[in-house]
Amino acid sequence: MRHLTFEAHAAPLAGDDAVAYRAVSSGPPVLFCCGLGTGVVGFHPQIAHLQGRYRCLAWEYRGLRAPSDGSHAPSVVRSIAQHAADAVGIMDNEHAPRVALVAWSLGVQVALEIFRLAPQRVALLVLVSGGAQAAWGSSPDAGFIRRLYPRIFSGLEHAPALATRALRAGARSPEAFTWARRVGLVGPGLDADLFAEAARSFSDLEINALLATLHAMEQHDASDVLAEIDVPTLVIGGDRDPFTSRSALERLVNGIRGAEYLLLPGAGHFALLDHAQHVNLRIDKLLSERGY
Repeated sequence: MRHLTFEAHAAPLAGDDAVAYRAVSSGPPVLFCCGLGTGVVGFHPQIAHLQGRYRCLAWEYRGLRAPSDGSHAPSVVRSIAQHAADAVGIMDNEHAPRVALVAWSLGVQVALEIFRLAPQRVALLVLVSGGAQAAWGSSPDAGFIRRLYPRIFSGLEHAPALATRALRAGARSPEAFTWARRVGLVGPGLDADLFAEAARSFSDLEINALLATLHAMEQHDASDVLAEIDVPTLVIGGDRDPFTSRSALERLVNGIRGAEYLLLPGAGHFALLDHAQHVNLRIDKLLSERGY
């Protein structure tokens, strides 16, 4: 796994708030909208590939982890719209009039909200393994198994201490990679060390904030934004993804005028990592053809 050296920044927001983010390299800005809890690790191969030609920017959504000062105050869970506003704050701090957005999983919903909030600030979109709404629960794109997810999350809410222990143990177990492959989260091409780092990052989430964010994903719907998108868009996904259905991906493609589509056979939810070379080349093609 190639080491990346980031600059640490903080973008001031309204009031006394600020959002921390990381940056590497220089050039046209590419803002990465991460999945739930994986942070910059989820985009490691893409940032390693693009740095040197683009200024790569990434942040982790506020409110998902315990305060860094060691206090026991509960995290303030923020909405997807608030995460989008944080992204605009990062653009302002970077003096970037427009950015390319590369979004994964939850980040797809955030990216669509960024376009809703500030369409003139978005140059192009790469939407990976996510939809205009979470493709489970009451979503029309949810299959039988996916419709059970909210019940599982609700059960975990009633036993947060047990859920926390299970999350920590499962993510840090040496068998986590094997099970992730069996259920379709990852494919055979994923580097085990990179997965372990992503799993450790996820295991540090505050369980109540995690469950609240999953609930926010289920309630959020940016389907109405799709018809307004007028920038080059690439939709990428895998046909073995247990969280984002193929129909959810195709809803994006059909809803966005001129959207391009890459469906990766055998890829799971972590397509950015386990099909990194293919994905990187396709992103390169989009950026070059669209003159970014």
